[in-house]
Amino acid sequence: MRRALAPSESTPLKSSLLQAGAGESSSQGTATLFSSIVNLVSTMLGSGLVVLPHAFAQAGWALGLGMVTLSAVVTVLACDFISESITLAGHHSFRTIANAALPHFALVADLAVLLASIGSGCIYLLVASDNLQSALAPEGPRWIWLTLIILIVAPLSFIRSIDSLRFTSFASVLMLGYI
Repeated sequence: MRRALAPSESTPLKSSLLQAGAGESSSQGTATLFSSIVNLVSTMLGSGLVVLPHAFAQAGWALGLGMVTLSAVVTVLACDFISESITLAGHHSFRTIANAALPHFALVADLAVLLASIGSGCIYLLVASDNLQSALAPEGPRWIWLTLIILIVAPLSFIRSIDSLRFTSFASVLMLGYI
């Protein structure tokens, strides 16, 4: 593991993160602990849990376990880095952290988050429409089910607070538990 910096030690990144958070107040969220946990569990489990057996069947046990382990290590390191950056900056914004770390590339961080979100959304739409079609009408056209899913999900995209999705997330955790 890496050595934690003493409070008196400084690095260029630590200095810029401290400066970035100096003028900004840290706003507290309004979500409850329960809704935060449900939303995080729903996000972490997601469709990955459903497709993991197929991935292991294709890759084999050794490669499958190796890739899951590598993914876990990279995720822990990334979360540790983000958590440390948020603590130093005193602000919970990717833009603030990106500006402090690489001032001229903050837009790249925003675009990366945007592209990852759009990609995940498209994958979820395709998986949901495929599952709905295979469960209800295997012979029907796919575009009907895709349109139905979009009509259900689109209004949820305009909710201003993730806390409002706690019931949807709770339902998805229950469904994943059933599977």
